Parts: sequence; C-alpha cells; structure tokens
Amino acid sequence: METDFDSEYARTALLLGPLGGKAERLVQDLTGGAGLRIHSVVSRVKTKDSCLRKMHKTDEPRALSSLTDVLGLRIITYLRDDVNAVARIVESEFHIDTENSVDKQAALDPDRFGYLSVHYIAQVSQTRAHLPEYREYHGVRFEIQIRSILQHAWAEIEHDLGYKTEAAVPRPVRRRFSRLASLLELADDEFIAIRDELAAHREKSRSVIRRGNLDVDIDQDTLLSFVESDARIRDLDQFLARGMGRPCRERASRSYIGARVERLQSAGFATIEELSNFLDENDTLLKPFFAGWPRILDEAWKPMEVQEVPRGVSLFLLRMLKLALLDRSGDLPESEATDVVELDMARRHLHGALSRIGQS
Repeated sequence: METDFDSEYARTALLLGPLGGKAERLVQDLTGGAGLRIHSVVSRVKTKDSCLRKMHKTDEPRALSSLTDVLGLRIITYLRDDVNAVARIVESEFHIDTENSVDKQAALDPDRFGYLSVHYIAQVSQTRAHLPEYREYHGVRFEIQIRSILQHAWAEIEHDLGYKTEAAVPRPVRRRFSRLASLLELADDEFIAIRDELAAHREKSRSVIRRGNLDVDIDQDTLLSFVESDARIRDLDQFLARGMGRPCRERASRSYIGARVERLQSAGFATIEELSNFLDENDTLLKPFFAGWPRILDEAWKPMEVQEVPRGVSLFLLRMLKLALLDRSGDLPESEATDVVELDMARRHLHGALSRIGQS
C-alpha cells in the first residue's frame, strides 16, 4: 500500500532526476568554457531507504522536504588545486546557502585524518531560475560536492570500510589512517608540482627552439616545438599530404608527436640537434625516399578513416630512412633488426631513392 511518504518521494525524485542531468551538463559547460579539465560530474537521487534513514536519524523525525541532499552533484577534479577553481565557478553560477555549506578543506584540523572536499547546499541562481527550462526548480535545494580524484578515492575506501567517524576506528588503526591520509595529500601536492614543472618545460622548449638552441634532449615537448617551428618538417609533411591527395593538419597533436619520441630515440636520435643535422645531411635524399610512401600510408590509413595527414608524419619516415642508412653502413642496432618487414621496406625505398639521384 502506498503511503504519503511514498507519494512524496516519487514526486520529489521525478523532479530532481532531470535537475541532476541539467546541473551535470551546466557544470561541464562552465568548466569547459573556463579551460578546466575535470574527471567527472555525476548526479544521484537518494534512494527511498536512504532518505528514510536520514529522516529518522535524530530524536525528532524530519520531513522529506527538510533534506538538502536528496539530489547530490559530485564534481571530481584531477588535482586538488582545481577544487578551488571549480568552487569559484559554482559560487558564481549557483545560489549558495553559505550557512549550511562547508569547506572541509578548512574545517579539518591539521592533525586529524579525513578527506578534504567542498560541500555546498545550492539552488539554481535567480537569473537562471527565470529561464523556462529551470523555472520549475526555483527554490529547490541540492548538494554539490567538489573533491580531487585522490580525495574521492580516500572517501570511497573510507566509506567502504564502514567507519563513519574517527572515534569509531580502533585506536591502533587510527595512526595508519593518518599516515595514509598524509601520503594521499602529498601525492596530490606532487601531481600539482609535476603539472607546473611540465608546463614550465613546455614553455621553455618553445622558447629555446625558437631561438635556435637545438642541443636539447628529444622528448614530447621539444619535439612538438621543433615540428611546429621547422620549415623543413612542414615542407615534408605537405609533400606527403599532396602525394596522398589529403589535407595536412595545421597543428600537431601532442599525443601523435609523443608517440614518435621513443621510435626516434631507438633509431639513434638523442637530441633535436641530431635530428636537424640529419635533415641537412640528407637534404637531396629526403623527397626521393619519401616519394614511394604516400600510396603505402594511404592504404594503411583507409581502414582507420584518417581524413587529414598528421603534422609530424615525416618523423616516421625520417626514422625509416635513418634505419635504412644504418643498415647499409652495418651500424644498425640489433634491437631495430627484429622488425624484418619494416626494415625490408626501408631498404627498398632507400635503394629506389638512391637510384633516382644516381647514387645506387
């Protein structure tokens, strides 16, 4: 038999479910527009049993309408300092009940263990509540949690262990909890430091290569800067693109360039300067060697439905040319002789290129 509570819960869930979906999409749009990468935004409506338990948790039973977290929105960031950036967006785009919201980052004593997150009790902003798609949600309260992915891992594991408070944890285990919390906080700090160091390295790579200082190790950032700035690489990329009758991408993909790094290193290129010198030393051989590859690449890419030629595709063929030349001189590393098919293709194209320029 359906009770008054059952009916009220059904009406509430019917209202809050769509609001959760709208809030998810709104947060994704707002954070994306601000250039913030977040791990996930997920909403949930408390189950009927969860609501009942919370309503009867105190001596005086509460009404369902008094619960502020029947709808919950959880925003997971990659790094801890992004929590504050997302919080600023939430504060500017939602109406926040500051008296009932809590920043657990500030509330947790430094000698206590726990997860550090931001909990808001929020409503749709007054401005947005006047829009037709949000009008029915005017005055509806819900919870927004913001935490980093490591803070989230802590909270989920802590919850799974079944202890709601520190006092409930057996005394011998409390210190281990504290140590683990410290390690997770340290890991969050280290990830932030690594991100900042990598950003500085990217900027430095662009700067030094623009100034012509090429005596730097090949890595994803230095190679990307070189590909984007070197006219010879651009010309070779476009040469291949014309041979395939496809457009060449204007900008290089970080992931594509990153995948080339190890292959170039294994062929003996340790620095950007060595790669640049190889381009100079083999200037007359490059396009004759490249000339036979567009058909092969075109056939290889068809199943993948590749529409545009990646910037930096010539790096693949520079490696192939280097291997063929090393093989010809007897200096090919043993590790590079294992791919017989690839090496045979490189040999045949080198022979053809040398024939074209009269050096066979």
